[in-house]
Amino acid sequence: MYIIYMLLYKFMRLIQIRIPDVDKEAVEKILEFLGIDLPTAIRMYLKKIIRSKSIPFSLRADEDHFTEAEIEEILRREKEADQGKNISPEFSSAKEAIQYLDNDICLKEKLSTTKNSRKASPDSVRRRK
Repeated sequence: MYIIYMLLYKFMRLIQIRIPDVDKEAVEKILEFLGIDLPTAIRMYLKKIIRSKSIPFSLRADEDHFTEAEIEEILRREKEADQGKNISPEFSSAKEAIQYLDNDICLKEKLSTTKNSRKASPDSVRRRK
C-alpha cells in the first residue's frame, strides 16, 4: 500500500492559493454541511473542468446570491425542520396554503402589537429617587 501511495504521490503536484479568511471560513462551513472538505471540493472542481473542458459555471454578474447571514438562516431553519420544529401542515390546495399564510401573518402582527403595547411608556414608569 505504501509503495502504491509513493508512486502516486510522485505524479501529484501541490497547489497553493491565498484567499481571505472570511471566504475560506464561509466555504468550509458550507462544505462541512455537505460532508466534503476543502481539498476534496477543489479536486472535484478541477476534475469537472477536465471533463467539461470549460469552467463549470456561468461567468456573469448574478444578483440572486445568498449572503452569509442568509445561508446561516437557511441552515438554521433546515436543522429546525429536521427536528420537527416550525413546520406547516400539509395543504390540499394552493388556496388553503395561502389562507394559512394569511392567518399566520395576521397572528404575527397581533403578537407584535400586543408585545409593543405591554411595554411601559416613559410616562407610566415611576422615577426612583
